[in-house]
Amino acid sequence: MVKRSEPSPETLRSTLTLHEVARHVIVPKGITSTGYPDVKTVLDGIGVFFDRWQQGMAQLILAKRLDGKYVATVGGVVLSIARQTGKTYVVRWVVFALCVLFPGIRVVWTSHHSATTALTVAAFQEMAKHQRAKKYVRQVKTANGQESCVFRNGSEILFGARESGFGRGFDAVSVLVFDEAQIMKDKALQGMIPSQNVGGNPLLLFMGTPPTPADASEVFTTKRDRALAGRGTAVYIEISCDPVPANKPAEAWMRDRRQWGKGNPSFRTGRTDDDSMLRMVENLTIAGPEGMLREGLGLWDAEGSAEEETMPRQAWAAQLVTPDEVAAGSRIVSDVTVCVAATRKRSWVYVARCGERADGTTQVELLGKWRQEDVADYLADHKDRIRVITGQARGDGLTSELVGKWSAPAAEPWLRRLVTGWEGAELTAAYGRGLDALEQGSVATVQADELDACVPDVVWKLLGGGQVIDTVKSKSEQAPLKAWFGAYGMRTRAKPKQVAYQPRVAPVVVKQ
Repeated sequence: MVKRSEPSPETLRSTLTLHEVARHVIVPKGITSTGYPDVKTVLDGIGVFFDRWQQGMAQLILAKRLDGKYVATVGGVVLSIARQTGKTYVVRWVVFALCVLFPGIRVVWTSHHSATTALTVAAFQEMAKHQRAKKYVRQVKTANGQESCVFRNGSEILFGARESGFGRGFDAVSVLVFDEAQIMKDKALQGMIPSQNVGGNPLLLFMGTPPTPADASEVFTTKRDRALAGRGTAVYIEISCDPVPANKPAEAWMRDRRQWGKGNPSFRTGRTDDDSMLRMVENLTIAGPEGMLREGLGLWDAEGSAEEETMPRQAWAAQLVTPDEVAAGSRIVSDVTVCVAATRKRSWVYVARCGERADGTTQVELLGKWRQEDVADYLADHKDRIRVITGQARGDGLTSELVGKWSAPAAEPWLRRLVTGWEGAELTAAYGRGLDALEQGSVATVQADELDACVPDVVWKLLGGGQVIDTVKSKSEQAPLKAWFGAYGMRTRAKPKQVAYQPRVAPVVVKQ
């Protein structure tokens, strides 16, 4: 990790290096060269030039190992950078140059929103009109479903929106670009990665801004967490303003010109002026200053981790129920909420259930570590007693796959009816209810060695104003504890208001 250095006031902003503007520059070991010189030669010939920090970013995007493979061929390149900084400009031209240099390669460029895809296609249309670039391009197709940039040498860039299901079914993809990567489901990533298995020397890029609490941001957030923890294989670059001090209001911080310069290295370089920043302040803060801090200045929510927020161990020990007590009558007698949580290695699933005892006490019980087929058998055998089946719907590997499979149209009707994934705000709320119940002593847990092993090692991270288990930083397997929180949290959530079905009735038109 390279810490940001402070440039002198007289330094021209366009001459700042990447390490001078970035908060984090984290790279895997083994870089021996970069493919940037060849790309620069193509771009110089077209007449496209980068600022110094942009050159540094391009050098790392194309960094190579001794064997000639891209150093980020496994973990990818992750760019967490604010809007209107020039990051997409760099990536567009780097991809363009790669298509020129390597005839016949295929690039797949995905955005989350269709509108963003349309803007990207329009940008490549303009690039193809460039006096010195148009000789390389045969056609830019804009018809719906056929958006692409076709090069004369056989290379092609295919564009599409993930919200429309774009990205699956391709093969021999050399470059995958995930724009708006802060909004991307784990399932979407899993569906597209195999397309690069026969892509020669594949390159994978994720770029976006810090996510909102409502975003399906597990992929982007996990890659950042792993990079900051020193456990990732990605090139990670983050540019942002400084964290908001405790004694400063966020509204004033987001208007500080010095922070504008730190969060946006293109500020006052001739591309992003004061009016541009003020427009973002005006339009990104309707719901609060966090919008500008995230998208306009690149600052992640609640920067840092919640490692100091540990499990209330004394409360946990005080509410344990022994198996002997269960045998003596302290057992669940109601219907149950069942939660599944897969292990890190994806081969096993922990299952917990939550319900009420005869005395009204809410109790959680870890049923065990099972194979997928054993889970399916249990659910089928006990379907008449199950109220809800739950699991983390996004970003949790096998768990998310199971939840998706159980709620798919092809699943049994009774299974689809019972499955409810927990994600986003519901995810953090469920954890919060569990922690509150432990502190208040309002929940009982059947003692299990697997749960006891989790408690001393669990590490928490901040997410969307709440806390969730950080499976990356936690030393031991945390799937048992995740199943506990899912079962209790989804059991105790507020029940949705039942609204009687009313068929639509055609309006009566009264002639005057």
